[in-house]
Amino acid sequence: MAFIQSLSHFISSGISYRRDSSPSPYVLSTSPPDSTMELYLLEHRLQVCAIAKSDIQYFCYAIIKIALLPEARPNFFSITESNGLYTVILTDEDYKEFPSHHSLKNSNHRWRVLTVSVGAMGVSNELVGISKISKSVIGPLSDHKISVLCVSTYQSDFILVQENQLNVALRVLGNYFKIFNEDHKRVTDNQLACSSPKTPDISAVLPICHPFRSPKSVFCVTGLDASKLSGVVQLLLELIFFSGNQKENNGDSFFHFSVVCGDISLIINKETLEKFPNNVLYTRKNEESWRMVIIGDDLGFDECGIVAQVVDPLASALLSTYYVSTYNMEYCMVLESDIDRVLELFAQRTLDKLKIEENSTIKSISQVESSELRPGEIQSLKSQEVSITNLPELQFSSSP
Repeated sequence: MAFIQSLSHFISSGISYRRDSSPSPYVLSTSPPDSTMELYLLEHRLQVCAIAKSDIQYFCYAIIKIALLPEARPNFFSITESNGLYTVILTDEDYKEFPSHHSLKNSNHRWRVLTVSVGAMGVSNELVGISKISKSVIGPLSDHKISVLCVSTYQSDFILVQENQLNVALRVLGNYFKIFNEDHKRVTDNQLACSSPKTPDISAVLPICHPFRSPKSVFCVTGLDASKLSGVVQLLLELIFFSGNQKENNGDSFFHFSVVCGDISLIINKETLEKFPNNVLYTRKNEESWRMVIIGDDLGFDECGIVAQVVDPLASALLSTYYVSTYNMEYCMVLESDIDRVLELFAQRTLDKLKIEENSTIKSISQVESSELRPGEIQSLKSQEVSITNLPELQFSSSP
């Protein structure tokens, strides 16, 4: 603790890490405002990496230098600690600050950032977080087999697309948005129309293809007043580098901190919220409490549709959600009052997956019955058939 206090004093003392000035990452439109939704391609090129909790000490200096010194202004920085693994998302420039170490894993992709303009959905839209762009952004990208990561903050929602898929993603989304590129030039509707991929005929409901569970801890999604960062830097150091020491009741730990263009966002549990002084954190009108649903285990970066599988049923049911993709898992935040309904929706989507698998098995059996297989071999195949009426207990729970 003495080390943390000394480090906090050093950071707050005004010794700064200076950067060259950089242009605003938001592409501003010179076109007259209209009712068309606007999509922005941010200038950042990002790296997504993971650090084992046991080796975080080798990266403390770099993380403090990038995100916590008084004049450090990262264009895009996100760190999430979950169950012994740190997921760090940062720009190419900041990634160079990291030391070479065997515990540093990289996704081996460069990522680009898309975000929808603030207020594009209209003030009457009741959905919060990533749900409000499910049908217009997440769904179309999933339909075209474009892999995405999502990072929701208190202020906005960011969609990360692999750079080698960016052009296709922009052509797909050109059917829904006015798009502005990183050179501050608008991509015209004619350019998009002539090159847009054909929209696939997607009519089936997306099933949930990965196990999920919900710890019983209650979380808060909030923002931090950047002008008051120095006053809470000691607390942030403890949370960033020691949050995993405070396990939840079921063994899970989770902490998220991000800085995007000066906006600071946090996802913290209710107990941690109480540690912050008054008038430091932003709060919404109705002190909302959120529950977490954890999806998957050791997911891959090239798998498509995971976010859509999770967000689509929530958006269809008009349920709000914040969403954080990490290096190997997905974290979906839903209102505490909605958690039972959300788990029921996900359970139904899991059944949909099992029904699809059963129908596929039945079809395979019907095909081989007309073949030259001997009766014993056909019976062996039938014994492997999944029965919907005798399903094992679904892999989800709302408590440990």
